[in-house]
Amino acid sequence: MTESGIVRCLARVGSTGWMGIFGSIHPISLGNGAAIAVATEFGEFAAEIAALLSQSSVESLPKNSFYAGEILRPLQESERELQRQHTLWCAEHMREIEIRIAEITPNLSLIDCEKSLCGQHLVLWFLGQATAELGPLSVALAERWQLSTVRFISPDGVRSLTEKKDINKEPLAGGTWLNVACEKVNSEIRFSKDAATLLQSHGVYQQKLRRTLTSHPHTWPQSTSAMIRIRKPGAFWTNLQIARLLEWAHRYGEGWLRPTTRQGWQIYGVPKPNIEPLLRELHEHLFTTQGTCGNHPRNITCCPLANQGDSLERYAYSLAAEIDRLLIPKCPSYEVIWLDAAPVDSVEEIAPAALPHKLKVGVTTATHCCTEVLSNDIAIVIYPSVSMGSQIRGDIYLGGGLAFRRDHPETFPQLATYACTVNAEDILPLVRGIEQAFHRWGTRRQRRMSRLKYWLNDIGIEELLRLSILEASRRVKLHLHPDQRVAFTETNHLGVHSYRDSTYIGLRWKAWGLDGNDEVLRRNLMTSEPSWLNRWYVSTQQEIIFGCFEPDTADSIPRQQKALGLTPYFYDFSCGGKAHTPSIRQHTLPQVLSCAALPTCSLALSDAEAHKAELMQWMMEFQATLNFESHSLSCRISGCGNNCSRPLLADIGLIAHGPNRYGVYVGGNHAQQQLAQYTGREFPWGTELKEYLHQLVRLQESGFRLQTSGIRNQVEPRKLNTEH
Repeated sequence: MTESGIVRCLARVGSTGWMGIFGSIHPISLGNGAAIAVATEFGEFAAEIAALLSQSSVESLPKNSFYAGEILRPLQESERELQRQHTLWCAEHMREIEIRIAEITPNLSLIDCEKSLCGQHLVLWFLGQATAELGPLSVALAERWQLSTVRFISPDGVRSLTEKKDINKEPLAGGTWLNVACEKVNSEIRFSKDAATLLQSHGVYQQKLRRTLTSHPHTWPQSTSAMIRIRKPGAFWTNLQIARLLEWAHRYGEGWLRPTTRQGWQIYGVPKPNIEPLLRELHEHLFTTQGTCGNHPRNITCCPLANQGDSLERYAYSLAAEIDRLLIPKCPSYEVIWLDAAPVDSVEEIAPAALPHKLKVGVTTATHCCTEVLSNDIAIVIYPSVSMGSQIRGDIYLGGGLAFRRDHPETFPQLATYACTVNAEDILPLVRGIEQAFHRWGTRRQRRMSRLKYWLNDIGIEELLRLSILEASRRVKLHLHPDQRVAFTETNHLGVHSYRDSTYIGLRWKAWGLDGNDEVLRRNLMTSEPSWLNRWYVSTQQEIIFGCFEPDTADSIPRQQKALGLTPYFYDFSCGGKAHTPSIRQHTLPQVLSCAALPTCSLALSDAEAHKAELMQWMMEFQATLNFESHSLSCRISGCGNNCSRPLLADIGLIAHGPNRYGVYVGGNHAQQQLAQYTGREFPWGTELKEYLHQLVRLQESGFRLQTSGIRNQVEPRKLNTEH
């Protein structure tokens, strides 16, 4: 043991014998040559001590040495036997793996494979050039043998003792817009990685269908297709606009048009030659795709019906639109490459690394919060000030973000934390100041770490606000505690409901969105004129809201919906008898949300939307047998730890931990500012998972609330020097 209490050793790990420094805080008595079990970023493996370092001076260690993992314990005899069994298994299956690799690339040679001690992780060591096809192959192999992970690793990818990974290193900007313009011409070859990264600033997300065992409707070509994401402030779309989007999805893409949880739309499977005409069509109809991907502020969210509300809600709605106009990126290359087709030699663009990854902003009122605003990097809560004669003020919350990775403990989910209160006229300058401070001072790190919440965690709210004031467009006055502690009133728009003396219907859409290849649907949307179809309000809860209409006409909506061809795309609802009144909310469906995940998402570990219909069916069965109120329970599923469907704010959240492995989280609640906590249980998709969820719902029905001691935000006064 050293003075720091850490045991250090140099160990030779696994069958390939790669070397690393390992440490432990436990007083393990070990010697050179001893067999140990170690935890690495690839899993737990058997290792052999090559040298004990604790007996030497700490100063004698290499200056940039790093810990490759943790010493767990001396290797047990049972683990030795497991290791022998895993070695035999690898020998039996290595030829099959080599054949699978040869089918996708001739430039890679498998040199070894080994299983972790637990048997759930497989490491495939290779020499040669890695390709994008290894990702789908990893998923396929994991599903083939029911493993949690399969990883292709080159010996060159294992860090040496003198190499320390610097997560704060600013990524090098690669590629130029001239490269993008040149690569755009060749329709047969995919954009290079550097070009594809640049194109995300234009809302063009190069994709490739990934292998999945579940059924899905996507059929686009494998090589050059892209997903196009469209943004529009206001969260409402006319039926003619939706009809045009469907027409463009049919003409330029593979047909599917999917609403997003940030109140926009995505067109899938757009081949490379069709990207330019599609972007031209969107531009001519006053749509834009700029800033919907990449390192830019995303679409600003707000209650989709706020513009139909009282004066405070209408102000929140207009503020969201102003912030969108303020933060939307202005990309000169967008017009040059896609709209003007002019030479791009002289186009200068802010490098993708200039702004840390993403910036999400949400606006709401505390009395009508349907957007789960605290999941944003910047959350703005509007309310009338009691002490200022009903003058409008905004509480500013910072640092929300639900993405995390279980294998990287430096990542974490959290809700936005109260930072300050400002008068209405100071909201826009402060938001601009925060964005500019993030742009100028935010730490450049790995993509998953380049978020406002991590920078906030590094420097603290006081320092972040100080820098934001310096970068604001004009001097702003901060109040460091709110007029009153505002309790969030969560609402949703599912079913027939009343909003500000008008009646609306919120329909939850089924998996995959709307099919632009459905000619009947396109024709009906272009020619039909029911008043309730004039506007499509898109919520952040995967609802499409129609209205307003007379309460007496509610019973006719399902019939009109069927005549228009909308029935295949939305879940039905029961609007009750003719005695229905708009003050009574009709909830007949569980609140089930999902992200897209496989096969369209390049980051997904497993399926999500492909399971949405079955998950909905499960919850409906539970509802029927247990007789609980479905609207009091929400269940969400995400294909990876990015958590686009916000499962950590649901009563029950399912997050993919690996191929076809889902961790179960319980107790999320936005109104109570509480994140769901991991139950410690994960299941493959199927009967066992269904039974476990059934048990959780039975607890809910019997009066036990699915809540834990999750993270709650505390509103506390802070001291800050605002002079500059």
